[in-house]
Amino acid sequence: MKKGLRVVAMVACIAMAVCCVGCGNNGGGDGTKITWWERNDVSAYLPNGNNDIKAFQMIAEQNGIELEFMHPMQGEQNNQFNVMIASGDLPDIVCYEWAGYQGGADRAIADGVIIALDEYIAQGKLPNYKKALEENGVMDLVKTPNGHIAGFHGIKGDLSMNASFGPTIRKDWLDKLGMEVPTTIDEWEKVLVAFRDGDPNGNGKKDEMPLTAVPNFYGAFGLVYENFYVSPEGEFTFTNMGPRYKAFLETMNRWYEMGLINPEYPTMDTKTRDSYITGDIAGAYVGYTGSQYGNYIAAKKDDPEFKLVGTPWPKGEEGVAWIPALGFRRVLRTAVAAISAKSKNIDAALKLLDSFYSEENTELLNWGIEGETYEKTADGNKFKDEILHNAEGKGPIAALAPYAIPSIGWYPRVSDPVAIRELTLPYPEMQEAAALWSSGDPSLLNPQSFALNAEESEEYMKLASTVQTYCAEMNQKFITGQESLDNYDKYEATLKDLKIDRLIEIYKGAYDRMNGK
Repeated sequence: MKKGLRVVAMVACIAMAVCCVGCGNNGGGDGTKITWWERNDVSAYLPNGNNDIKAFQMIAEQNGIELEFMHPMQGEQNNQFNVMIASGDLPDIVCYEWAGYQGGADRAIADGVIIALDEYIAQGKLPNYKKALEENGVMDLVKTPNGHIAGFHGIKGDLSMNASFGPTIRKDWLDKLGMEVPTTIDEWEKVLVAFRDGDPNGNGKKDEMPLTAVPNFYGAFGLVYENFYVSPEGEFTFTNMGPRYKAFLETMNRWYEMGLINPEYPTMDTKTRDSYITGDIAGAYVGYTGSQYGNYIAAKKDDPEFKLVGTPWPKGEEGVAWIPALGFRRVLRTAVAAISAKSKNIDAALKLLDSFYSEENTELLNWGIEGETYEKTADGNKFKDEILHNAEGKGPIAALAPYAIPSIGWYPRVSDPVAIRELTLPYPEMQEAAALWSSGDPSLLNPQSFALNAEESEEYMKLASTVQTYCAEMNQKFITGQESLDNYDKYEATLKDLKIDRLIEIYKGAYDRMNGK
């Protein structure tokens, strides 16, 4: 059986492999070939994936190695990963979300699949990586439940980089109605009613849709858009239960019954959602800068009246604008570039990956090549016009992709917030929105994603799916009125039957470990 799996894995690897990049001996290497398996996040821009990126070619040349990226087929990453693991025939580097390995990264280390980096850091063999972890204050955040560092992480140099998601409203509609940007739940309700009744699109019809979908206003109720967290009362709990969650449902149900929320939101697709904004039907939404805000501005560039602005996360009765979500944390702990325990090139792979965190390569990976993609100025690095305003009509990310991909992928790096903002927030309105979204109170957000050990993960998998499905179903039913909120206590009783208390206990243990308790 193992022999058969090995053959399948070899065939898969051959199919995934593309031409190698980077060679030379400037870094003192001997031309060693390093193979690197990672999902293809740049397939929309580059036919050969990471192999076409000059930054990787240059880093390989610095290290005197030959570097070959092996990308699984789109949509087949997990299947091909499992086949590869079963075969035991692994490349030198595997970049994967190791929470998907049964038992997590700790089990992968124990199984002899990947190596822990602890001893190499202690021996001073990874000076650049150690410095990056320490200077960014994330050394403890990258550790597994058993205290290991399982691989090389992407690090965000500034937490505000995560503010790519938040409430957005039609400022021109507010101006027509003589209203200000709302900052509280009560103000939002008044604005939405005015959008519904005041004909802000000016077509003489009562066809306005105040909100495209149920807004993520959890923060106004002292909730976060995560499953488990510490409430304002200091209790470690589950978000979708308790009096705060009930208050959120009551408000959303009232808004739904008042016609302030798109009644088709449960089945609305992305194309329809976008058409409501660009078609002057919807007045507000909670969404993303890149895939929504920027696209809407570009689509309406010839409409001088169209004006979108970001708004602060709203305050609730307690007067606090808690941020309910802030994207990824400073490090994406579960997805790391790990070195295969069976690699014959461990030292070369360590040296290569450590070099991704040097000052020289941090600049290279974020900005590309000086003179080609950016210039140094008295005010710092600036992308060239060929990147920000490409003559071929490419967006900034696509134009930079042949050189570097600072805003895409899992590969090791310290992301530069200035470069990311220039690439992903090309319009001043987007930058202003991101600043507003990150200006609220983040104290309810977990500082890092939870890391469960093998036993906890196994128990979680048995319990969580049923709970999550039930919560999603009842959330929609309560908001749309299919289920009366008079039955809320029954809902919580069912959660108890589904062992929500045990799930809270599991995550409380992970939370305590994360905080050194």
